[in-house]
Amino acid sequence: MNHIFKFLFVLLITLHQCVTAEETCWSFNADALLWRTCEDGLDYGTITHVSEELDVTEVKSRVKKPHFDWRRGFRLTAAYALPCSCWDLSVAWTQFNSHTRSEHREVQVANEESATFFTPAWGEDLLFIDDTSAHWKLRLNIIDVALGTPIDLSSCFTVKPYVGIRAAWVHQSYRIDYSGIEQGTVGSIQEMHMKSDFEGVGLRVGLNTQWHLGCQAYLYGDFAGSVLGGKFWVRTDGSNFIVNETNHVDDRIFACRMIIDAGVGLRWIHAICDSCTWLTLHVGWEQHHFFGQNQFVDIIDIDDTHEKLMPFFRSPLCVRGLVLGANLDF
Repeated sequence: MNHIFKFLFVLLITLHQCVTAEETCWSFNADALLWRTCEDGLDYGTITHVSEELDVTEVKSRVKKPHFDWRRGFRLTAAYALPCSCWDLSVAWTQFNSHTRSEHREVQVANEESATFFTPAWGEDLLFIDDTSAHWKLRLNIIDVALGTPIDLSSCFTVKPYVGIRAAWVHQSYRIDYSGIEQGTVGSIQEMHMKSDFEGVGLRVGLNTQWHLGCQAYLYGDFAGSVLGGKFWVRTDGSNFIVNETNHVDDRIFACRMIIDAGVGLRWIHAICDSCTWLTLHVGWEQHHFFGQNQFVDIIDIDDTHEKLMPFFRSPLCVRGLVLGANLDF
């Protein structure tokens, strides 16, 4: 982090020439997002097939996990160029919601030559599970406040270092329902309902770059990093309907989490209204990595009076995809 501040400081004092916005003061931007989520540690079970032929036993296993689809989101940004300086202050709000549902249906088979069975990844290790459904949800809200200044390194290349504050709300939920027949019980035999909600705020630094390609077209690349201090609210409700048992965990975890943002794309800038207003259209690709966001907790019974908490691998949450937007400067 110290190297980043040193780089920005040297850059600002050595390159005093800045880029003005042709007498514009206000800027408004709207982005349409088409993103896809990825996150590890969401396996909900394993299918195992055992077969025996000519005294040779063959075991095949396949892990079941949710598959993420493309979802829509949006980002709104307002910026103001400070008077008598080349600095601008911006506020951006990003909202993205995602969900996925996965199901597995397979009747348990067992005979002298082969056997097929399903082993749950959460809760009790129950037998004779024929039907499993998993439903995962994400609610993501981000607010960024940034102060930056554009610097003209050449006639075609511009950089804009900035520093600011980021606030993020990352709310995840994961519900798994195991159904089947065991000890005469038909229907749902075990449910796991888990939540992992993070809220934090912290410092953010970044660098925007722009290269003029000609004909009012530009290639841009953006990179930023932030460290947020905040709190996780972790909750797990597990129900075993075979023995009529319910387990519950409710915990608060104070932690720091890093977020990395990167983007690249093309933009086109055109003057309208007698050059008093500038219209910018852009299309690009973005990736955002939220480290250590998988805080889902499993409950495994040890005896009648104690519980053991088995945390899954703390994998990062990643969202990436297309961004299409328009910007007005006036």
